[in-house]
Amino acid sequence: ALVLCLALALALCTVAFAAEDTFDLYQTTSANYDAATKTLKSTATRFADNALKTEYAAKTNSDGSGNLAYVQYDGNNYAVTTAPTTSSYAVTAHDSKTILGYVNAIDAAPNYAATGAAFTNFGYSCGQIENPNNANEYVKISKAADATLAGKILKVNDDADPAVNVLVNGEIVKAEATATATKPHSWVVSQTKLVNGAVVPAEVTCPVCGSKSTAIYQAGKAPAGSATIDVPNYAGFVFIAGAAGPVDSPAKGVTSAKTFDAGVAMYAGLALMSVAGSAVVIGKKKEF
Repeated sequence: ALVLCLALALALCTVAFAAEDTFDLYQTTSANYDAATKTLKSTATRFADNALKTEYAAKTNSDGSGNLAYVQYDGNNYAVTTAPTTSSYAVTAHDSKTILGYVNAIDAAPNYAATGAAFTNFGYSCGQIENPNNANEYVKISKAADATLAGKILKVNDDADPAVNVLVNGEIVKAEATATATKPHSWVVSQTKLVNGAVVPAEVTCPVCGSKSTAIYQAGKAPAGSATIDVPNYAGFVFIAGAAGPVDSPAKGVTSAKTFDAGVAMYAGLALMSVAGSAVVIGKKKEF
């Protein structure tokens, strides 16, 4: 009895595999497809016959890579579409003319190595690309399997080699692997202060766009992992762009006016008068 049961089970499995669904594909050209009635003509000729179907669900990875949903018919890749064109394919069950859906052929599986958004900040100011006519498209990468691309701006280019497939608003675009540089800031020290008799930077400003930073640190003392920039003309000091915070210096000092050297000289004079016991004449003019 046990042997008989096993034989029956094997027979049922064989029937199940033999009865696996297969599909036919028809090009939706005017010769095959009636766009008005959305039906196949009786004279339609098959593009693919008795094809096996494999479905792949959309997948998003934590590093920004992934793939869109797609299907394969006999190993060829297709993207599902609801708006067929003359280059699309109507899918039917094998030996049927009832349309189950439409697909478009794609060269490869729709995989992407990064996600991003369209970059449209064009102009001649800091952080912009000098392209006011928007003749070319760019994308800014938010996440990428190649971590060095995160935050970079790539130019969209179907012919790029090497290239990066980027998911933008649900669609995959091909972009150049080399980042496009934006116009840099022109940083200058806009305020200084006296610390133990030494002049140190207190504020850094970009006169082009007006960005400022007071998050200035001695080299090696900035918060771990922060992106620092060398303070112009002040060796041993760095700052964090777009941030605010106290200057990290050996001791608290007096911030100078925005007159640079003149302001520094004034405060140096005041400090000397204080040491000499002449604080009572601070408000009077005096030559040093």
